[in-house]
Amino acid sequence: MNAINHLEIYVNKRIAHLAEMNKIPSDRIEQLHKALSILAFNLTDSKYTSGNKSNDATYTPVWADAIDLNIALKWLFRIKTRKDSPQKEAPLRIEEKQEAEELLGWATTAGLIFQTEQLVCFKGVRLQNYFCAKFCTSQLLEPEFLDRVRLKQFKEMLPMWAAFDSTLVPNLISRLQEVSDYQERLNIVRVLGFIGDQKAIEILLQVVKNKDETTNGKSFNIRSEASKALRSFRDNRILQALLEIILDEEEDFIFKIALVETVGEYPEALEELVLFLKHLNPKVRELAAIGLKKLSNKAAIEPLLTALNDSYPEVREQVLAVLEKIGGGNKLVEIAIMNCLQDRENKVRGAAIEALYRIDPPNAAVPLANLLLKENEVRVLLVLLEHLGKLKDTRALPALLTRLKHPDKEIRLEVIYALDHRLQVKVAK
Repeated sequence: MNAINHLEIYVNKRIAHLAEMNKIPSDRIEQLHKALSILAFNLTDSKYTSGNKSNDATYTPVWADAIDLNIALKWLFRIKTRKDSPQKEAPLRIEEKQEAEELLGWATTAGLIFQTEQLVCFKGVRLQNYFCAKFCTSQLLEPEFLDRVRLKQFKEMLPMWAAFDSTLVPNLISRLQEVSDYQERLNIVRVLGFIGDQKAIEILLQVVKNKDETTNGKSFNIRSEASKALRSFRDNRILQALLEIILDEEEDFIFKIALVETVGEYPEALEELVLFLKHLNPKVRELAAIGLKKLSNKAAIEPLLTALNDSYPEVREQVLAVLEKIGGGNKLVEIAIMNCLQDRENKVRGAAIEALYRIDPPNAAVPLANLLLKENEVRVLLVLLEHLGKLKDTRALPALLTRLKHPDKEIRLEVIYALDHRLQVKVAK
């Protein structure tokens, strides 16, 4: 028995116990279930701001969303609109309010809802997700509702939804084959990725491959989202299909970035990506570096060091980003990055500054200070000054002082900030 079954048994037992004690009429149990499912969906709506930062990827809720008592009473009956704020919704009629108070009282007695004089919330996020999944199951895939659940919470709620409805994935696949509306197709693609059912692989690959996908002129987004959805799976068909598209010169480069980041989820892609570093097309070489960064395998260090000699600056820039991520503690990598501080291209020098700062902070100050004495490009100087300031290394002080009279005001301000706020050296106004 899985956790969802346990949760369903828990909810049913709590409500059945109320009925046994004659605290809820048996003919009102179904209404209570329905009311709580509507309330849970309304609370989980992505457009509702309840004070919880549930759209933040770093936020992990331990308690459910809280809502004002008067709004909660309305939301037991009504699917909230997106046009008005909760406070502007029409008030309940007297008999509706009495009925809502009864339902909320029963849910509180059953231990499903926590209630104070002013606030109402479910007793835990899992309970809220459970009832939200019940609501979504009852709506038969109405496209509006696929777009309304907060992304993070949607991912947590979907396994419950799929457990309640074994036809969910087949229905989503059929819907995707039939509909042309851009937003609905986008929502379905995302949901199939969140669920991660193997039956969705073929349809998602079809979407990725379909160059004729032209819904509202936004096909690129749907194809990119389909490639992201495929990250939920591990299947060699996906890897081979995406590698073929990456080599297709007619495909959009930005679209290929989404593809190669999916390829980077496959450890077995290492050999192919390393081969791509030598491809005749510089865009393919650049994509190879992006994929290797996602893969983060130290076995790629040697071919990446060779790729630092690539004639294409965008490739060198991306290779530095990979080495920054996987080359820590490798002296050959550190020497190669220092050599790139002398690169003829501004963007490559900027990437080398960032990489050296990240990979070897204790030894970064001297080479960066030496570069500061010679660098003339304003954009590179700003990156350099920012990172020298963050290092807070007094060995950089003489070089910083030489830039106090730079003709560019932005440079002078960055020098003063580095001296004053980071090295604690007071500079006369």
